[in-house]
Amino acid sequence: MKTLKTISLSLILAALATIATANSTVKTVISNADDLRKVLKEKVEFNLSETENILYKNGVDKMQENVEILFFITPEHRIRVISINSENEVASEFMKQLLNKEQLNVNDEMTNVMFKIDFKLNYRAG
Repeated sequence: MKTLKTISLSLILAALATIATANSTVKTVISNADDLRKVLKEKVEFNLSETENILYKNGVDKMQENVEILFFITPEHRIRVISINSENEVASEFMKQLLNKEQLNVNDEMTNVMFKIDFKLNYRAG
């Protein structure tokens, strides 16, 4: 039964990675907060599905954490993280490394606007 769960989880992660890769090649313009949330969620999920992601490189093999990120998008269309609220310092550092200064394809109306997004990190090394 454990083997079946492991195989199922592997297939799901592979499917998510494929979807995230396909979506990242499409250069749609992010025009609202929902689109922004979706793009960032896909980026986090894709990174967590990679074999040697940031958490793995830092020796983390399991994490379940809620993370709240406050940020804005610069006029150069880059994320500038203001604060990260989490009980786990590794989770905060992971999100900061992954998202800070990330280039986005956003409408100019979304620049210099503060955003707050909550993430639920569920990670288990494969």
